[in-house]
Amino acid sequence: MCLWILIWKSRHVNNTSLLNMRISLRTMIVVTASVFVLAGFLSLAGTARNGGSVYVGLAAVQGPFSWLMRPFTRIGDFFRQLRTLKTENEIVREQNRLLAEQIARSQDAAENAQFLRAGQTMRGTIIARSASVLGFSFGSGGAQFVIEGGSNQNIQKGDLVLIPDDILVGRVQIVRETTSVVQTVFDSDLKIAASIAGQVNGLFSFDQGAFALSYIPAAASAREGALVRTSGQDGIFPKGLLLGTLRSMQAASDAATQKALVDPLFSLSEVKSVVIVRNPLN
Repeated sequence: MCLWILIWKSRHVNNTSLLNMRISLRTMIVVTASVFVLAGFLSLAGTARNGGSVYVGLAAVQGPFSWLMRPFTRIGDFFRQLRTLKTENEIVREQNRLLAEQIARSQDAAENAQFLRAGQTMRGTIIARSASVLGFSFGSGGAQFVIEGGSNQNIQKGDLVLIPDDILVGRVQIVRETTSVVQTVFDSDLKIAASIAGQVNGLFSFDQGAFALSYIPAAASAREGALVRTSGQDGIFPKGLLLGTLRSMQAASDAATQKALVDPLFSLSEVKSVVIVRNPLN
């Protein structure tokens, strides 16, 4: 009401008075707005006589405020559920990974136990002795090395040359009186019938600077890290000797087969002594 009276009076004054009146009008608007804001806070603070005015004031605001905030609350609950679900999925994935590792270790342990039992049976009927490595044959590139002991130590051609854990290093190729020459698995001419985890069969050899298992059926599959062992199907090496672990499978030039790359379990430069075992297939 006061504002309308001021506006009506402003029509009958000069320009200077009109400017002052406009300033007063702005001041009045600011004061009036401040009064309304203060009144709102006072109603929320419950300064009225009735002791329940605090509850009434808050209820009057809480109702519309809750209605306005309801969609945002639902959105917040949705994102919290997503975070919880993501965390649960990560926990499940980690548990599955650990379970897969335990299963793989159990399979390897069972496989090792089976081959160790077979090895103990084989060793019960053959002669085994240790021998020092004297050096590599000149120009062989690691394909051959010379060991101490020959016919004087009852070493025979075709004897198996191993290192601990039944890892195959090669076989005796030449026997002299006091020394012998060993053909190692690093000789590209040496082909060995082998299998991955006792299930996937192929032909093991050292090819173009890497170990590989060739002529594997295209439909076969095996997990990375699986043990590669001799299969005994070639009639040259007995079944169960370790050759390496599976690195990966890759397509071969022949569409019907594939090739497996194999990581060796030893380095020739680190082999200082070996075990000579009589080959039961000789």
